[in-house]
Amino acid sequence: METIIILIKAILTGLMAGFPAGPLGAITIGEMIQGRIKSAFIKGMGAVTANFIYGLVITFGIGFISKFLIEYQNIIRMAGALFVILLGLSILFSKTYTITDKKISTPLPLGRSFITGFVIALTNPSKIFIYSGLISFWGLDAVNSENIVVPLLVAAGIACGSFLWWLFFALTAKKIKKKSGDHKSPKLNILLGILLILLGLYFFTSSLVNLLNAS
Repeated sequence: METIIILIKAILTGLMAGFPAGPLGAITIGEMIQGRIKSAFIKGMGAVTANFIYGLVITFGIGFISKFLIEYQNIIRMAGALFVILLGLSILFSKTYTITDKKISTPLPLGRSFITGFVIALTNPSKIFIYSGLISFWGLDAVNSENIVVPLLVAAGIACGSFLWWLFFALTAKKIKKKSGDHKSPKLNILLGILLILLGLYFFTSSLVNLLNAS
């Protein structure tokens, strides 16, 4: 019974903190609108994997990793922001092919989609604070880290909660696509590329300011 309660609390933690937002949310929502549901969902699985890793770091109390992530969070976020800017540029200037006289961008291979989602999610060390706060709120920080099963269960529950968001968005997008048909548009691709570049510049600038203020 205690194991089930721990799992439920961990899933709730993933639901509360795993909502797709920021650059990754912009990318996946844009792709889903254009009908690239599979590519967007695979990016979400990359994010779920990153959330699982953060869950392991916190619940196992791997101090040197969490300390490193917190100490260098601004630099890590800047690296992630540069990645988002480059991704925005690649989308903005991506090659197109024609289907029914409509030009649409060539989607990323699924492996690259997974890595994209994973890298963007992993280069957000502020998740350490969010998950730590929620884990403490639910009393999950009191679990015995010497018992490998319980921390793994907490991390898996966090990943599961995050996964449920991506499943919800994918199923919703699929349902909308069936009703409204195809909405692929090169204009949306341009808007998505510009949005990612602007978001990347914002996160890079804010992280740089925080880094300079801290030094």
